[in-house]
Amino acid sequence: MRSEERLFHVSEESSIEVFEPRPPPSIDSGVIGNAVWALSEDHLPHYLFPRDCPRVAVSVTDQTTQSDQS
Repeated sequence: MRSEERLFHVSEESSIEVFEPRPPPSIDSGVIGNAVWALSEDHLPHYLFPRDCPRVAVSVTDQTTQSDQS
């Protein structure tokens, strides 16, 4: 059984009721045509602070050593 990936849209605009597709921010994005931009759950913590707030996010994985976790 394949688990479904959860996607999120993060915005500082609280009044958005409908997500309208828009052009990619760069021609280098590899996206052709308009799209609604979303984040995977793994990337969500990187976007939970205001844009002007410096941030660093780390995650523990199977490869993280005990000393790195403390």
